Amino acid sequence: MKVKSKKESDHKKILDKKVWLFDFDGVIVPGPTIKDHEQFISNAIELISDFRNISIEEGSRLYASLQLEGKTNLNDFFLKNFPNIEKKVMFSRVFGEYNKKYKKMKPHDSITKGLEILRRNKIALGILTNNTGDIVKTVIERFKYSKYFNSIIAYEELYPFLKPEEFSYKIATKSFGVAPEETVFIDDSEENVRASKKLGILSIHITDKKADTDNEVADFTFENTRNLLKAVVREITC
Repeated sequence: MKVKSKKESDHKKILDKKVWLFDFDGVIVPGPTIKDHEQFISNAIELISDFRNISIEEGSRLYASLQLEGKTNLNDFFLKNFPNIEKKVMFSRVFGEYNKKYKKMKPHDSITKGLEILRRNKIALGILTNNTGDIVKTVIERFKYSKYFNSIIAYEELYPFLKPEEFSYKIATKSFGVAPEETVFIDDSEENVRASKKLGILSIHITDKKADTDNEVADFTFENTRNLLKAVVREITC
């Protein structure tokens, strides 16, 4: 693999790895906005109110009191506090509106080209996500990305070891038969990237924040996945 760059040794660190693991929301496709998260919580409170047969105001107070017990995502929140709610009902009621956005999302040429170049250079690709497998598969098949990915490691395979749980990364690397040191991980969550870096995985943070690429959070930072893959294509083809 020919690499030519002002930071040649740095790029070799990335390009010489055997496996690249991509997060889904915020990396392969745009992630939820603040407004989307607010809607998730509003939907969750409505579901709590219906399930407990209480008012929205009481449901809101109950949600707030239960959340005080510890930071958790909405999926874990319901599994912990409302184990009798069916998972399909929870996902549909809380995230159903957002899932419609996936149907409007479109593939990007630079991502398609980047994935193709990586596969052409014998790099195995995977998706490591806390999202559900059916959503991920539907989107990447519509985008025609599925042919580039060897594996999708999603919520169903990870639970209860969702990112940033250490074991989630071990599940992913084991599925490819590689060591953490042979792996690249790309995510837009600082918490997830930080956890992967501690395991020796070469970690790339997708963020619009200006950050030192040699800090404790990540090995490299890029503003978005398109820029990351454009840089990879440029370095490989030079």
